[in-house]
Amino acid sequence: MNGYKELAARYFPVTAFPLRCDSTYAEVLPSAEMRPFIRCFWGSSIPVCEEACERSQLVIPDTCMDIIIRQDMMTGRTVSAFCAADSEGYYTESPGRGAVRSVFGIRFYAWTTAMFSDRPFDGSMGMVYDPDDFFAGLRAELMTILESTESLDERAKKAEAVLYGRLDTFRVRADLMNAVYDTVISHGRARLADLAEKSALSGRQLERIFSCHTGISPKTFCSLIRYQMLWQDIFFGRGSLLDLTERYGYSDQAHLMNDFRRRHLMTPSRAFEAAHR
Repeated sequence: MNGYKELAARYFPVTAFPLRCDSTYAEVLPSAEMRPFIRCFWGSSIPVCEEACERSQLVIPDTCMDIIIRQDMMTGRTVSAFCAADSEGYYTESPGRGAVRSVFGIRFYAWTTAMFSDRPFDGSMGMVYDPDDFFAGLRAELMTILESTESLDERAKKAEAVLYGRLDTFRVRADLMNAVYDTVISHGRARLADLAEKSALSGRQLERIFSCHTGISPKTFCSLIRYQMLWQDIFFGRGSLLDLTERYGYSDQAHLMNDFRRRHLMTPSRAFEAAHR
């Protein structure tokens, strides 16, 4: 348990808008006991109907997976989805003017999602599924919570109790957790050969473990950790582009810019301005 807590303390992935907190989107942290396994609960604080619902939103790779339930408060129609880990950013579709939504989401770390799941994640990267494909029966429990509560805090508390009953840390191999930790402390600069050697595995074995438990290859995972940590340093103003180029092992500033733009769909300066606006 201490290893999970230390990892969660060292690495806390963020969205494209880390300061965002309004009626359409807010985050609730899980309890201290569950914080190493669940990044956050999120959603609308109350059912909302405003122009903010009309805009599409930028979603960036955050090394997480989400279960999302959206309820149309006018028609009663409910839609749910499980979004596996992504490697590139994208814009969500706009729900349209006048849309009334009650939204609730659960954001798992990519390496802990398997602790709640019923099946492996091979080939899942960038895909969207029915939650029951990976978490049998969970969708119905979450829909009951959504329909019976309006407070985001209350939804988070009830959902955490459900997830606590499903948590099984033995579903994830220690080799994976060790590799994830080493990737984080290296700022995403760890090499596959080094990660495998430290775990007494072949590169092929480590790739299979990552694919099964996260749906992501070790190489892609390292690059996503590097991007996320780079984005946080950009957002918090922790160094110039020259400093960050050296810190994260890019060959030059152009390399950093191209890699960041591929993930974030905009330049670092524009991303900084948008996030702080």
